[in-house]
Amino acid sequence: MEEEKKWFRLSGGKRYGYNRLGYLIGKEFISDSVQKLGINETFIIWAKNDIRHLINEWLIYKKYTNFN
Repeated sequence: MEEEKKWFRLSGGKRYGYNRLGYLIGKEFISDSVQKLGINETFIIWAKNDIRHLINEWLIYKKYTNFN
């Protein structure tokens, strides 16, 4: 189980040979935010807020827009 947990860590093990899931999700979230808001506004929001709720909303949006 510990080896599987490493998949979700940016610095995790080398078993899978792919970028970590958290990194890929984060990169996509930031890319979408920059496209929608611009880079300055994205970093201001990111620096001044707890963005977990924004990420959750974004994931729900992605679920329904990419898989239907």
